[in-house]
Amino acid sequence: MLDGLMAIQFKVLTVALPLWLIGATTAPHWLISGTMLTGLAAPPAVRLALRHQHAQQAHAERWWLRRRAAIVSATGTTIQQR
Repeated sequence: MLDGLMAIQFKVLTVALPLWLIGATTAPHWLISGTMLTGLAAPPAVRLALRHQHAQQAHAERWWLRRRAAIVSATGTTIQQR
């Protein structure tokens, strides 16, 4: 079902939106290219932003684990997970 919805979404962006821009609006024709290029560039840009955020989160988790290990070894106690 999800595959079918995604297929419909792609058809809307590549066929329905340009036809609507030409037929129902007074927008310039170059706007069709702009919307298609935006649709092409947006997913990789979002993917890169999310990957960068994930890398920062992974770095913070590693930092916290190292600091927690240092505290445990220095005090000789255990830290319980919440």
